[in-house]
Amino acid sequence: MLLFLSEDEHGWIYEPHGTQSLCYDLTFAGSELLRAAGWRPFEMHRVSRYLHESLLIDGFLDLLRSNCEKPDPP
Repeated sequence: MLLFLSEDEHGWIYEPHGTQSLCYDLTFAGSELLRAAGWRPFEMHRVSRYLHESLLIDGFLDLLRSNCEKPDPP
């Protein structure tokens, strides 16, 4: 699942990816954990810091694309 992430003072906001510069890839196992925690696309975007850090530590969430990255030379 492709997601756009942003952080505020209350935790993280996970939104389905659109035209934002950052794109994160969530594995199937990670998306099952996210849904079990109550996250729903277009309904409930907020995710706790604990769950966010768990997804990162377990390797379920990876940065897929960033406009800040330099393209690979040919």
